[in-house]
Amino acid sequence: MARTPELLAIIPARGGSKGIPRKNLADLGGLPLLAWSIRTALACRDVTRVVVSTDDREIAEVARTYGAETPSLRPAEIADDRAPLQPVVQDLLSRLRVQGYAPDAYCLFLPTSPFRDPGVCSRLLEKILDGLDAVISVKRANVSGLGAGPFSLRPIGYLSAHSLWPRTGESYAHVVSDPRELLDIDEPADLELARALVRKDARNARRG
Repeated sequence: MARTPELLAIIPARGGSKGIPRKNLADLGGLPLLAWSIRTALACRDVTRVVVSTDDREIAEVARTYGAETPSLRPAEIADDRAPLQPVVQDLLSRLRVQGYAPDAYCLFLPTSPFRDPGVCSRLLEKILDGLDAVISVKRANVSGLGAGPFSLRPIGYLSAHSLWPRTGESYAHVVSDPRELLDIDEPADLELARALVRKDARNARRG
């Protein structure tokens, strides 16, 4: 019987935040912002493990409450607002290897993008398991100075995934166009908009 591929979901969630203090723990519809990404990752059918990378003990405790793992705390030197994601990922993978765990691929869910469709995410992750080396989510952005027609594709935090055993060199870009899914919570106004959307959903649900 073939071995089930190990697909690790990584959710980076440091304690510090400039725009919104303690952003990853901010309330959104009765849940910490972080919990939205944890729940989506857990709902993806091919994800075999969900791990939160954080430097903050309170965030680690909340992450475990909602079903994620926090095997160790992130070092302070890669926990400030200037730290790129790749060293965070490599640090976590190294720590997991020491613990005897080596996934075949990993995917990233940034907590600042709470509104994802688990079905869409599952279909995107299937592409990694089917042989692609990378999947990224992007948005269209107008190219400044070239009029309304030309645009570029820019990566966003909705979802990215990478094989740890590259095979084909091929990748896939998923274009996100839904304004709700494009919402990236960075400033207080973004969080208020997200809360308004959740309240609207609740009203519509009550109406049946």
